[in-house]
Amino acid sequence: MKTDIANLDFSIISKSLQGLTLWQPIAIFGTAYLIGLTLFGLLSSTHSIFAGLAGALLLMILVGAGYLGAGHFLSAVAQDRALPSLVQSLSFGLFTLPRFIGLIIIEYLLVIAVIIVEIILVEICRIPVLGGLLSLLIFPAIFLANVALVMMFFVMFNLTGPALWFGETVAGAFRHVVAVARRRPGPVIFLLLSLAALAVLIGLLVFGVAAYVLALMSGYVGLLGPQLYGVVTEFLQSLVNPFASAGMESLADSSLGYMFHVTFNDHLYPISALLTVACFLVLVVAIPNNVLMLGLAYLYDLNTKIVDPEEGSAFVDGVMSGMSKMAERTRQAAEQARQAAREASQRAAAARPENPVPPTEPASPSSAVATHPTFCRGCGAALSANDKFCGECGRPV
Repeated sequence: MKTDIANLDFSIISKSLQGLTLWQPIAIFGTAYLIGLTLFGLLSSTHSIFAGLAGALLLMILVGAGYLGAGHFLSAVAQDRALPSLVQSLSFGLFTLPRFIGLIIIEYLLVIAVIIVEIILVEICRIPVLGGLLSLLIFPAIFLANVALVMMFFVMFNLTGPALWFGETVAGAFRHVVAVARRRPGPVIFLLLSLAALAVLIGLLVFGVAAYVLALMSGYVGLLGPQLYGVVTEFLQSLVNPFASAGMESLADSSLGYMFHVTFNDHLYPISALLTVACFLVLVVAIPNNVLMLGLAYLYDLNTKIVDPEEGSAFVDGVMSGMSKMAERTRQAAEQARQAAREASQRAAAARPENPVPPTEPASPSSAVATHPTFCRGCGAALSANDKFCGECGRPV
């Protein structure tokens, strides 16, 4: 298969601009987001911690389902298939979310496995003498390997969602993203950065237009005077601190409550303001995200036609097998080095005497052995070494 840069279609960048004209993915993501935000607001208003956590979890689930559903719609655009409906896309997102979470967990486990192997290699460098010699090879090798791994994991994590948009299984998606990350990390990273820069520029443009419209609209709404401001402020304070006693009911007791009579409309103003802000956020986020996601769909579809997914599983199997063998060899080498150091220490201990002989003290004159006298003690005549009796007086020596 050809894997050079000529196979990378740079028209993906221009094709992704089609996302500006597609309102369906924005509606899919926006609907899921607004439903999740509404449930979060309702559950948080119960002033219960567990209800608030449940609302936050539902919001995250619906945002994830909206992301996957919008991507599923854009994958159909990239492959020129029949476009799914809004309900079909949201259902696809909900049912695909467990696979998305499982694939992310697998990729993070792979990262953790690499980190564990590197920690083992670094620990080997702590062995006296041998570890210092090994560090000359291990440290540069870890650095170069991590540069390549960071590029690979960057590609893998960015293509995880697109792999599932096309209906891949967890195993199939994992094989595809690993194969693309291994064979084409450079070209894919270049396009990913280009699409991200394009999305940021579009996001800034949309933000400027939406902020101008919001400011213009606030001038119209300001005709209602401080009454609307007071109601909205009380509502936002109740969201920020749901356990506070202040809320819509306490508005009648506040200073603004004394000035104005709270009507039925006043209860709807905060909801209107919240929906307006939510629409602002959806447009600012969803429109540039539409462009980015469509570009990712084209990018994934193109690269899966170039690489063989079996190369991904073969690469992962080879890497894990090699890492296991290397870890086992390094463990054995470390054990042998420790054993050798232990034996050398034992030999050195055995060479030292267990009960060293204390130094001898000089003998006292009283304990010294008597020597042969040179003069007779009786008459004082001279004696020789072999004399047993004095030759003058006959006294025994």
